[in-house]
Amino acid sequence: MSAMDPLFSKRDLELMQGDTPTPLYHQMYTLLKSRIMDGTIAHGTQMPTEQQLAEMFGVSRITAKRAMDELAAEELVERRRGKGTHVTHHYAPEPVQAPLVGMLEKLASMGRHTRVKVLDVERVVPPGDIRAELKLAAGEKAHRIIRVRSSEEGEPFAYYISWTVGIQKGFTKR
Repeated sequence: MSAMDPLFSKRDLELMQGDTPTPLYHQMYTLLKSRIMDGTIAHGTQMPTEQQLAEMFGVSRITAKRAMDELAAEELVERRRGKGTHVTHHYAPEPVQAPLVGMLEKLASMGRHTRVKVLDVERVVPPGDIRAELKLAAGEKAHRIIRVRSSEEGEPFAYYISWTVGIQKGFTKR
């Protein structure tokens, strides 16, 4: 189970709530699916058992089973009795294409006329494409920073997730 622990931050696990209209199994399935689809949980990786997932997420074994059944139904994982559940999805990054003309000036202006609130800073294993860009080994952690940018009047308009490596001490929300 320890191989999966760095994949989910405390915030990820805390976001799973029983008081929302979305069933817990679907919340769990969505989180696991996103980690598989973005390459964080790589092809061939053995998934934790239903019992281990239930303990990790603080849900019943039946809830964990249903989430895993949904992943299997989408052919993202393969379940074999006596062998466990393994990821069958092959992650393939796609290049991002965007116009960069004038972007530096716009970013500088935005920095002067907006506010940023840091929601979370945590060392976790990044998704596959981020790991590749940062040249990290499988299982190696990086700082994940989650921020919300707001107008000068306090109206939020952007949610950012960024990744940083190389800083060993003093990297906090402040």
